[in-house]
Amino acid sequence: MQTEPTGPTLEHLYRRFLGLAGSGDTYGFPEVSRLGRQAERMCGALLRTGRFASPSVLLACRAVLRGLKAEFDRLRALYVIGPRVQRDAARPRASFLRWGPIP
Repeated sequence: MQTEPTGPTLEHLYRRFLGLAGSGDTYGFPEVSRLGRQAERMCGALLRTGRFASPSVLLACRAVLRGLKAEFDRLRALYVIGPRVQRDAARPRASFLRWGPIP
């Protein structure tokens, strides 16, 4: 027996991706925002239609998750090197650099 796809897990994912979409640009990480918006739209479409994800949607979701992981790994590598590393983001935020490296 299949369960409804619009359960709390999908709503939770939708909210998390919505947060990534908004906070990425706020903190100077446009790629995080772009990928977050893409995932937010996919989850939102599933919530609106009440349908299960097709295999192509699942593949697209996996691609977005791989993209987010790669971006977070890239950012972590930049900040672990040291607090004085210059970021290559389009709009760096100097106040963020004062916080030091990400552990």
